[in-house]
Amino acid sequence: MKRICLFAFFALVALCGACTQNDPVPADPGAVSPVCAAYRISARVLPMAGGEAAPGSRALLPMTPEEENMIRTIAVLQFDSEDNLVLVADGERPGSESYYYFRNLTEDEDTPNGTPSPELDNVRLQSGDGQRTTICLIANMTEAQIADLILKDDGRTRVQLSDFRRKTVDIGNILTEEDGAGDRNENIGHVKQIYMFGYYEGVLPGTESGLSIYLGRIIARIEVNFTIDDPEDLKKKFYIGLANMETKAYVFPGAQSPNAEDAWLDMKPTERSEEIKTGACQFYFYAAPHSTDVSDKATRLQIWYVDEGTVPSDDNVSATVLLCNNPDTKPEDAMEGDYYLNRNSIYHVNIHLSEKRDGTPVVRSGCRRR
Repeated sequence: MKRICLFAFFALVALCGACTQNDPVPADPGAVSPVCAAYRISARVLPMAGGEAAPGSRALLPMTPEEENMIRTIAVLQFDSEDNLVLVADGERPGSESYYYFRNLTEDEDTPNGTPSPELDNVRLQSGDGQRTTICLIANMTEAQIADLILKDDGRTRVQLSDFRRKTVDIGNILTEEDGAGDRNENIGHVKQIYMFGYYEGVLPGTESGLSIYLGRIIARIEVNFTIDDPEDLKKKFYIGLANMETKAYVFPGAQSPNAEDAWLDMKPTERSEEIKTGACQFYFYAAPHSTDVSDKATRLQIWYVDEGTVPSDDNVSATVLLCNNPDTKPEDAMEGDYYLNRNSIYHVNIHLSEKRDGTPVVRSGCRRR
């Protein structure tokens, strides 16, 4: 009998040792929480400075500062020195231990519209006793999105840091009127939500020091500056659009992008003939980060100057501008990163339109990253 009891005891120990990071997500509410130190986390949005917006209709303008810069929701994740996701908590709410801290800032009286610089008081983290840790901040996702991010693809087990680095988010571009652009195409080229991400990696400082973490937007902004020689002589229609746009982006920044080529999208060519008759104007677009070493696969701005009644298509594009770090790279000299559209960056595109005497359009253009 004694030998049977010992066997049962060791079997129980082995069973307990098998309870690893791959257990189902819900935590035992009666378990003793390993979260042990309260921190003040100061979150700041990295600048993405741009040029002055030209006067005119809303179709010419970028998204408002409230849309580009505001943090409305924020989540905190912590990974330990072995890259396991660990419990965090809201120190103001006893029993709130979870595998993410989540706060909806619009529910606070002081920040009903969000803020670009939230202060998170009493976020309880594992101090780690001098061990390396990774603290991730994610802005403007719903709690349901965060709950999905912390799961592996099987939908049951929690991510480790290596899994989390491969997690993506849908960018949600507005590409047609049906996407919510409205009758005047005023928002085509914008996004429905600007997500942000930032992280701290290292040994946590003392609680009296707190943490300051900067977040960057998970999109690039494209500013198109347009000029024309003589607007009165224009007898054709002018369209503009984007092609080879990523539908997703990695939440955690990395050297690559998802590159799901079969899922890339093209923006509907939108007519801007009335706007260019002012002689000089600006257009603003937003795109997911994108990486390729093949010029034909780079995200690109497409321009059409065609006869009235001609439907813009890939066969009658008047000019193409590659939106990337080194648009002038020769295809044979291309290296990884040459055709990379960086997150939280502004790309300036200059376009000048003129006509030859026979009516042939002459489009001069260039792109640079700010």
